[in-house]
Amino acid sequence: MSLNFKWQDTLLYVILILIGCVIIALPTFPSMDGAAHLYNADVVKDLLLFADSSPYAGHYSLNSILVPNWFDHLSLGILLVLFKPLLAQKIFILLSIVTFLLIYNRVGRTNENSILSLAILPMVFSFFFFTGLYNQHWSYIVLIAYLLFLSNYEFQISESRKFYFTVFVFSIFFWITSILGFAIFLLITGFISVLKVNSKGYMHFTLKWKQIGILTAIVLPTLILTFTFVLSTPMSNAEPNLSLWNRLIGVFHLDFIKLYNMGGESYFLAGIGIIFTLILALLTIRLLSTNNYVPLIIMSVLFLAAVFVPNQAGAGMLSTRLAMYFWVVVSVFAKHYLKAQKLLYIASGLVFVCFFFINNKKYNTHINRLGDLGKEIYLLGENIGPSEMVLSLNETDDYYIGHMLDYACLKNQSINVSNYEANYPWFPVQWNNENLKSKEIDMLWKEGKKHEIMDLDLDWILVYGDLSAESNNLLDRKFDIHVSQNQLRLFKLRGSD
Repeated sequence: MSLNFKWQDTLLYVILILIGCVIIALPTFPSMDGAAHLYNADVVKDLLLFADSSPYAGHYSLNSILVPNWFDHLSLGILLVLFKPLLAQKIFILLSIVTFLLIYNRVGRTNENSILSLAILPMVFSFFFFTGLYNQHWSYIVLIAYLLFLSNYEFQISESRKFYFTVFVFSIFFWITSILGFAIFLLITGFISVLKVNSKGYMHFTLKWKQIGILTAIVLPTLILTFTFVLSTPMSNAEPNLSLWNRLIGVFHLDFIKLYNMGGESYFLAGIGIIFTLILALLTIRLLSTNNYVPLIIMSVLFLAAVFVPNQAGAGMLSTRLAMYFWVVVSVFAKHYLKAQKLLYIASGLVFVCFFFINNKKYNTHINRLGDLGKEIYLLGENIGPSEMVLSLNETDDYYIGHMLDYACLKNQSINVSNYEANYPWFPVQWNNENLKSKEIDMLWKEGKKHEIMDLDLDWILVYGDLSAESNNLLDRKFDIHVSQNQLRLFKLRGSD
């Protein structure tokens, strides 16, 4: 079965156009952390361009340590110079989708496997995409781009200056997107530099000290950054660990595609997992038959890492992140090494059908429901002045709403007292306000330390959901309701006119 590139590419472009139209048409594209990243990107942009004259000055400062979370903040910051916040966010999201798909579409062109670009769609719209973990999402894009670059050299080290310079550039991009992605970059680069397959098909170790010395010098700047970051930044988290069995099931069930609190995905995810496992089996047979062991070793190490590394090992959902790295690598190798055949067309078609039903459900139960709310929260910010202190409280069980309340502080560059990023040393923006440093205000509220919060110099309190009688009485002492609409209430400090 043979289809020309134009037919498959045209199908992909049509899908991209339809996805683009949907995203642009939405009032906002809701995500768990997206609004928080957008707000802090605006802080980064303002502090870099205007410094002391910024409304954020005096409350925030930029992290003195170069941390691996700069990519999305800088990218969004550049877009915020050109566009209004909600449009800048949608353009950034569109760029991530288009870049992901088009780079993957370039892999394995000689094998006429463009149809496999449809099979990558569930990974494009993964958990990390929908929850607004933009840096993690972009680290997968950088990984695909790096593997595409290496495929031009048949996954071997070239002695050319162009090759070494490109590897250096990739080391920077891996670092500023994800420290985990940077570790996988080192792993892949290390393997292809010392593992060779001779003309008889036997794999052996080869140590070219000049080559290894140059590669070490190339990655030395980012290695120094890594050690500086790790030694100065605590990375523990309170996430419960997953059992070995659950981590194994999660790899094949593609848990990195699931969205929290959205039922009806399991059957489709199981189907996609079976299809990808079949593609993995075909790829393994192909690599073994051609004595191509280096890709097999890379995939095996990533698989073992996803299964055996504890989930609470310091990066949050570590096994889930590693599982997606594994399947991204499998997808790239499959597109590069497998020849076009009917089975791949059928597999890609089935994955696309499953993806369509899953994303349709995500749109109806998640995006459509929260898109209008994000715009409503953003417009509430018209009532709040620059540099005024705003406490955001999510009084529902829908954790997505929590960071979406950050939209209200974007309109007039207000100070978001609930800015969780400023409390963690692995983000670019840090508190410069001693009263707020190292405090997660919304968590203190939930822990019952409400009087401690009310002692802060607050100008506004934005609430989503229903307050308890105790909380209402506490707010009534100092605040009046300024705006009340749907489940949103904006309280203003009494006598602050």
